[in-house]
Amino acid sequence: MVNQDEDFLQCNGVSTQEAKAFAEETGPGPDPSRLRWDFNHPASSPWNQAVISQLIRLLADMRQRWTVEPRSDEYWIDKITEKFNRIKTRVNRAKSHVLDDLSVETSADVAARLADERDKVLMKARRDMRRRTVSNFHTPQSAR
Repeated sequence: MVNQDEDFLQCNGVSTQEAKAFAEETGPGPDPSRLRWDFNHPASSPWNQAVISQLIRLLADMRQRWTVEPRSDEYWIDKITEKFNRIKTRVNRAKSHVLDDLSVETSADVAARLADERDKVLMKARRDMRRRTVSNFHTPQSAR
């Protein structure tokens, strides 16, 4: 089951051949019981549009039970597309890179690179938070 963006890194996306066959109308589309994204193409690709359509259908059933303000299908399509783009960025970052000596990163190298990137982001967030906290602490009450 996929609950977090990172969970997509463990899932197999659709193969290039399946997506191509669907786009050329020579193969089946996404299986509604096992939806998979095509991370090799944009959200506007035929395969990904079919996945979005399936998700909108599933969402329509769920929305009938919600008590929140109703939103249009266009709103949800936009939100699903944004989510796809965020996940695609994460998936692409997690792919093995070709190194200067033309070797390919191992899975351990990829994990280390991702951990380093995450640590840098967290360090920057802590530094920024500290700057805001110190700045607010030293700002006189009348200036706030």
